[in-house]
Amino acid sequence: MNTSSRIFSGTLLSAVTACFVVLFQSCATQKSSSPPERGERHERPVRSTELESMTASATARNEGYALLHELVSKQKDVSKILMIKKEKSDVHALIKEISAVSHEAAKRLEAFAAQDKSINLKAPGLPLVEEKTRASIESARTKQLLGASKRKFELALLLTQTEALTYGNHLAKSLAQIETAPQRRAYLNQLSGQLDGLYVKVLNLITSHYTQEF
Repeated sequence: MNTSSRIFSGTLLSAVTACFVVLFQSCATQKSSSPPERGERHERPVRSTELESMTASATARNEGYALLHELVSKQKDVSKILMIKKEKSDVHALIKEISAVSHEAAKRLEAFAAQDKSINLKAPGLPLVEEKTRASIESARTKQLLGASKRKFELALLLTQTEALTYGNHLAKSLAQIETAPQRRAYLNQLSGQLDGLYVKVLNLITSHYTQEF
């Protein structure tokens, strides 16, 4: 075989080899991407980072629900103090409204937890020292309210409500941002708006009746 024939044969062999490699790779790709046979299931494995993210999100949601439920459960009973202390009719009406909204919120959150067992309203959301600090503050404020004169009692009660309503408003709003269920997210946004509206009413009462106290 002369030189030109050997060059041609070598070139042809290289081309055939290259075609075979490309064809083999194409078949392998088609096989790997072909739909699974009936009865087979090919699920993408969940990466550890994704699993950690899902767990963190569920934990944050439960902590948020637990904190919100604890708040509205206490707020629904705020009107009980009216049985001990008397105040202006407009203050009385507003406190009763806050209590009613909180009572409805507590029921809705409990219904969510009953429908979805992944929601834990008892999830620990605060460090123990924080819980004790809040309990201490709550106890001290209750004593101050009960021992205050009528006018100071009204003002102190309304001031506590500005804090509770602000916290509840932003807590519900933050929880709505991580809630994936449309119905629950819609209610949380609705509750956030209700609490914000009540805050405005409380602030208007304070500025109209008690500005001379500041």
